[in-house]
Formats: sequence, C-alpha cells, structure tokens
Amino acid sequence: MNQKLAEQIGNKIKERRVELGYSQFFLSQRLNKTQHTVSNIENGKSELTLARIIEIAEILKVDLNYLINIEKKNEKDSRITKLEDLIKRLEKRNEILEDYILQLVKKEKAVSHE
Repeated sequence: MNQKLAEQIGNKIKERRVELGYSQFFLSQRLNKTQHTVSNIENGKSELTLARIIEIAEILKVDLNYLINIEKKNEKDSRITKLEDLIKRLEKRNEILEDYILQLVKKEKAVSHE
C-alpha cells in the first residue's frame, strides 16, 4: 500500500472514530493492538492488510468502501465543485440578461412616450 493511500485511509478511520466518540484506546482494545499502533494507522505510518481494514470497518460500523473508496469520493467532490462553478456562471449570465432586458424595456417605454 502506498503512503498516500495509507494516509487517506488513516484519515477516514480517525474521522469515523471521532464521529462515533471512540478514543484511540478504545479502538486499540478492540483491535488487540496498542494505542500507539492505532495512532500510526491513523497517521498512515502503519501497513494495513485488507483483513485489518475490514476489521476496523466493522468496529467503526461502516462499509469497507467508506474506508477504501477515497479516490472516487475525491472525484465526486471534484464533479460537485465543477457543477457549483457552472451554476454560479449561469446565475451571473442570467443576471446580465435580466439587466439587459430591463434596459430594453426602459428604452421601449421611453420611445413609446415620445
């Protein structure tokens, strides 16, 4: 497992552990490991086997994909960001068009009153 992936999985483990209100000590007891080992796992400094990741997922009450599907989540976040940017641009264009239409209406009223 490469370092970046180990760090991403470790971050997800920590995020979920904290969300559940579990301490590192609690998780270490459930894994039959030391608290230092849990710290290393969360910091991406410990090699994780698939069996260990599955065990942690069960303890943290999450699907395995929650811990290992890091890249897909980032891709999804990227798509959401792009859609949000597109919506902002469309809203800006809409404002410009509304202003232009209002100007045309004002000119038409001015011409019709002459």
